[in-house]
This record gives sequence, structure tokens and C-alpha cells, in this order.
Amino acid sequence: MHDTSEANEKPLVLHLRFRGRVQGVGFRATVLALSGQFTVTGRVWNCWDGSVGATIEGGRVQVNGLRDRILESMRRNIEEWTQQEESAMPKWSDFRIGPDQP
Repeated sequence: MHDTSEANEKPLVLHLRFRGRVQGVGFRATVLALSGQFTVTGRVWNCWDGSVGATIEGGRVQVNGLRDRILESMRRNIEEWTQQEESAMPKWSDFRIGPDQP
């Protein structure tokens, strides 16, 4: 029998960048709150260019679920977004707001 449960999924790391009116509007706090609804780890941070970056780690269903909730919840603020996917082992043990980055 083939087990397709989320527990047996290969880890996914998703790197996101959000542009628009995303700083100074509670974007990172919203992402942090939404992350609690999913079994994920990662970071969200302000970027020096005015965008917001995020890295989400976990099973594909959970990672994509959080991404979709961010896009839905913050749709009025997001003008464009990009994502890069990689298969990698999770780097973090929790989800939190990280320091600003370039």
C-alpha cells in the first residue's frame, strides 16, 4: 500500500518575495499569525528595497496552504509576488519574524 500522508512528504522550502504596500501595514505580523494555522517553520522579514521576504518550510500541502492564505489575506497590499521552490531539509524549528535583510 502506498502512503501519501503529509507526514511522509518530502520537505519543501519556499522562498517568497512580496511587493506593493507591504511594509508598515502589519504584513509580517499577519504572516506570523497565519503561520500558526499550519505545520510549518520559517521566517518573514522586511527587505531594504521596501518588499517583504519569507521562507516557509514544511510539507507541500502545508507550505502552499500558508502561501495561499497570505495571498488571500493581504491581497489588497500585494501588487506582485515571486516564489522559488527547493527541496531541502528544514533549517528552523519555529516560525518567526526575522531581522531586516537586503
